[in-house]
Amino acid sequence: MSEAPKTYWYHDGWLVLAMVIAVIIVTNWLYQSWQQGQKPLAVTEVYGGLQDLDSEQPVLHLTLCHRFPGILRNGRVTVSTPNRLLVVKSDHFQSHAFQEWQPNDEHSLTFDLQLANFHEQNRIPLTIRVEAENARVFQIQAVWQGDGWASNRNR
Repeated sequence: MSEAPKTYWYHDGWLVLAMVIAVIIVTNWLYQSWQQGQKPLAVTEVYGGLQDLDSEQPVLHLTLCHRFPGILRNGRVTVSTPNRLLVVKSDHFQSHAFQEWQPNDEHSLTFDLQLANFHEQNRIPLTIRVEAENARVFQIQAVWQGDGWASNRNR
């Protein structure tokens, strides 16, 4: 009596194909993660100031400029804050898309947030996020209080 030939896992073509596809997917994911980590960070400076402080609804004027070593391309800048602090509730999330954004102050972006029931003790949390095709994502969370950044008061 003859025995059937012994079969191994690599004799099953579908299993080998599934393993090859899995290796390709994992390798591609690892390469993209590595490639994203090689891009410089899109460091952005944020300046703020209150306008119309005497009124009940002053405007928080934010100015953003980046210090990226070159032109940021095909990206978006978003500024968000809780909508309970604003007169116009839909302004809690503002976005600016760009094809090219030059560095330095002369190419800055501005965002205006009209505040509701503002008092100097109010803390206004802000999240600023800068995304670009040729840079790593930059995100900062800051708090405005009174007439300046709350983090500067601790120094």
